[in-house]
Parts: sequence; C-alpha cells; structure tokens
Amino acid sequence: MPVEDARCMVALQIRDVPDTMRDALVNEARRREQSLQAYLLDVLAHEVAVASNRRWLEHHRSDPPVRGAPSIRTSSLTTSCRRAKRVGHDRR
Repeated sequence: MPVEDARCMVALQIRDVPDTMRDALVNEARRREQSLQAYLLDVLAHEVAVASNRRWLEHHRSDPPVRGAPSIRTSSLTTSCRRAKRVGHDRR
C-alpha cells in the first residue's frame, strides 16, 4: 500500500448485516485464508476497480467509432478465441 494511502485511511461501519450474510462472508474469508477485514477490503477494492472500468467504458462509448477498429464491446479474449478457431479451422 502506498504511503499516502496509509495517511488517509478511514473506518467504515455497516449496520444491520443479517447473521446469514455475515456468516457467509466469514466463511469465504476463511476459505481464502484471510481475515474478514482483509477479505472485505479486497471486495471493496474490486468494486472500485469495476466502477472505474465502467466509467472508462462509458466515456469511450461516446467517442466516434474508428473505421476498422474493433468495437469497444468486443472483448480481446473473444476476438482471440475467434481468431484461434478460424486458424484451426483453416488448417483442416
């Protein structure tokens, strides 16, 4: 963790968490060999990253399309898989 992050840390509290939900979170943290706090911090970090990616996508969807460029909605993995299937199909 960068030093500047350590100086700006805050405590968060979530009220009214059902026991069943808390138990499920504790079990998942144990399965990952993490404390509940470490696991929840990872979950929050993931959500922040997803939100950041979503904002980036929304921003770039409004850009005019570039001729010949793949659609922003086409994942590179999907494109790679299609290309690999095509190459394998062509060799038959």
